[in-house]
Amino acid sequence: MTENKNLMMDAEYGLDSRYKSGLESVSEAKALMEARLRRMKMLSKDQITKAKLLQLKLKMEEFINHPVI
Repeated sequence: MTENKNLMMDAEYGLDSRYKSGLESVSEAKALMEARLRRMKMLSKDQITKAKLLQLKLKMEEFINHPVI
């Protein structure tokens, strides 16, 4: 086996070691979501409209470049 394959077989491969427990991970995710919601509540209607139009533009470009058959 190559060294790369050995890394993938290791039990620690791919684990996120930033958190000591699942509860800590959930707490961090909850804090991140609350911060996002606070930022979103401060947006003006014009900023929301501009963001929606940008999302629509990106979806249309994706459809043009990779049409669904």
